[in-house]
Amino acid sequence: MPDDDNLQVLTTVADEFQQRLIAGRLAEAGIRCMLTPRGLKRSISGPKNIYVQAADLERARALLKEDEGGFDEAELARLSEAAGKQNPAEP
Repeated sequence: MPDDDNLQVLTTVADEFQQRLIAGRLAEAGIRCMLTPRGLKRSISGPKNIYVQAADLERARALLKEDEGGFDEAELARLSEAAGKQNPAEP
């Protein structure tokens, strides 16, 4: 991300799967995010933060608020597939 000093926590989710779904949704809206801050050990399980630039924070919050009703099955499948392509599982 261009300016890591201006990163703000957008939200905290339960696991990496949810983190990747939201990251995909943000990317579709043209909002860049960081899923793991630099220098911290990465783990698949446990709570995860999603960071965005301070300038994008309100727009990102509004986007998540629009999605509060949840994703429909087709959207979940599409986002899951997109997340898998971005971060394929290792053999």
